[in-house]
Amino acid sequence: MRKLGVLVWCLLFAPRCFAVEPANGQGVGRIGQGDLRDLYKELKGQKRDKDVEIYYKQETVIKEPEDQDAYLKHLLSELNKTLKKGKKQGVVRRVQGDLVEIDKGSVHKIRERDVYVVYDSSDRYKAKLEVEAIADATSIAVSYEQEKKIEPGDAVRFRGQRKLLELGLIYGFDGIGGSRKYSGLGMIWEYNLRNGWGFDFLGTNFERIWEKRFDGEWQDGRFRIPLALGVRKYFYYPFWVSPFVGLGGSYLKVDLTHTYTGYPAAEGESQLSTIRLMPYFVIGTQFSGAQFHLNLEARYFHGPKLNIDPEPVKIRPTIYCGSISFAW
Repeated sequence: MRKLGVLVWCLLFAPRCFAVEPANGQGVGRIGQGDLRDLYKELKGQKRDKDVEIYYKQETVIKEPEDQDAYLKHLLSELNKTLKKGKKQGVVRRVQGDLVEIDKGSVHKIRERDVYVVYDSSDRYKAKLEVEAIADATSIAVSYEQEKKIEPGDAVRFRGQRKLLELGLIYGFDGIGGSRKYSGLGMIWEYNLRNGWGFDFLGTNFERIWEKRFDGEWQDGRFRIPLALGVRKYFYYPFWVSPFVGLGGSYLKVDLTHTYTGYPAAEGESQLSTIRLMPYFVIGTQFSGAQFHLNLEARYFHGPKLNIDPEPVKIRPTIYCGSISFAW
């Protein structure tokens, strides 16, 4: 009971240094104020289920009260209050270079790639933090997009979790009715970086059937956009709603046929089959859940002008897309 009381006390009150105690109890390593980077490397190197306890240890020995049961009940009550606050808000404990230690750990259900925003005492923005190493009651994060110096005691607020990969389905159409409508279904893959930038790859079947009639002649064709690769920038990321813009390139396959009849009996046919690369621009919004992301976006493809009789054809569609992805 005495050992449990010391452990609970250590988790609750302002610690100054770490103690790392292996499960076999052989030796205790003290980690001082200047060794935050060493601790970061040690935590990153541990397996998730490794039987090692990492906790804060009070430097000043305080005599415990005689009534051990009442003492432990009080400490457990205070611990419950702390845990009920969860991981939404916390404070900075130590700073060393771009590494920042905060007072939230695995007991608060912290996960890797959780993002916190740092504020000063006047509630002004300072920087963002992304958690990379997790202990029982604390975590070590890497700072980025920093505008002001981070100091111990600064407030941190949970923003969300950066999802590394997303894989899902996408459907697109151009809103034009009849036979002139672009539409198609495909797959979308996304890779997200720390600062809101990301890459996406589309394998789609966006297709348009082209038919146009003239006096005594007509055009028939098929335009397909099977592949697209681009980069995008999210704003307010990660958050439950994140607008974004992006650009990239796509693969275009064209098959056109021009059929004509003369007067009184002459007739003929000409064909054009080509493969082109065309750039695109995209703007949209992402709605994020715990595991699934919904994207609503518009993609403008700036395609070529094809010179075919009797009239040139421009391929410059705006395709409206919706996608749902599983994120992890």
